[in-house]
Parts: sequence; structure tokens; C-alpha cells
Amino acid sequence: MRTHAAFQLIGDRSHQCDATATYTHNDARAYVLCDGIGSSDAVRDWTRTAARRLARAAALHADAEAGLRAVYGAYAAEPDRAGQVRRPAHRLRRRGRRRPR
Repeated sequence: MRTHAAFQLIGDRSHQCDATATYTHNDARAYVLCDGIGSSDAVRDWTRTAARRLARAAALHADAEAGLRAVYGAYAAEPDRAGQVRRPAHRLRRRGRRRPR
């Protein structure tokens, strides 16, 4: 039995990078809609996986915010993401600091 329906209009993009997911656990049902930014295989695949992870976590926690925080924490802990967040160089210069090398 289908639990939800969604319509997506790809427009002039090469890939549909939006994703929906539904997950039910012990009568707690979570619906997720993720808006993928970009038009590539990588963005499409990441967005689909993220939607499924979020729906599952939200249903298992029976709480949307708790599910989102759990998935966010898992993504933040991934080794590929460590040290990648930096302030733009123009913001650093305005405050009189050197650009990181």
C-alpha cells in the first residue's frame, strides 16, 4: 500500500534532485521532502539517501526534531566532512585576520 504521493517537475535540469520518503515505526509515521540543490548524479543520490535516513530516524525517535538532530550529527561526524567548513576569505580579511593556508 502506498503511503504518500508526490509530484516533481524537473524543468530544464538534467537531474531530478528533490526526494521524498516515508517511514513508519510503531505507529509513528514520518514524511520527508528534501530539496536537492544542484543537478548531478551525486546531488540526486545524496538527497535520496538523506530523505530515507531522515524519515527512518524521525519515525524511530517518534519525533521529527530528534530524528533530524540524530541524522545531522551522523553527517557531521563523517571523516569526509571534518575541517571542510571555513569562513570565506573576504570575511576573514575584513576582520584583520589572515586567510588560512
